[in-house]
Amino acid sequence: MPDESVVLTDALAADLLKSAEARQRSWFWSFWAWTLVHWLFAAGSVIAATLAASQAKADTTRYYAVIAAISGALLTVLNPQRRAGGYISAWTVMDIALDRFRFESRSATIVRDAKARGEAMIRGGEVAAAETSPLRRPTIGGAGSV
Repeated sequence: MPDESVVLTDALAADLLKSAEARQRSWFWSFWAWTLVHWLFAAGSVIAATLAASQAKADTTRYYAVIAAISGALLTVLNPQRRAGGYISAWTVMDIALDRFRFESRSATIVRDAKARGEAMIRGGEVAAAETSPLRRPTIGGAGSV
């Protein structure tokens, strides 16, 4: 573990902030991309199923049914809602860490740990992130109180 007593120079702190902010922006846009994918497939599935059901005797019914099935399958396989949740959770953790870095402590560990936690959230490997967060502050009388 690196020595945390080493103070970051202004240039190193600026580079760290720039890198972390770029990663945070990337996570934010990934959240919106997966959210869009979720709504496109969900709406496509619902619309196609409705059209298939309403046109029982039409030749196009089977095409609407296939579109509905494929859209539903892609929603299940890709799981875009979970992916979007991972990205927005990672973005939130990085946002808190960057605020702590800017206003409380110029420790690179804060940003490095937020990056690692964010990546774990994106991969789906972190459960109950709010409870296990090293960024979480203790509350008086609540869970994690001192």
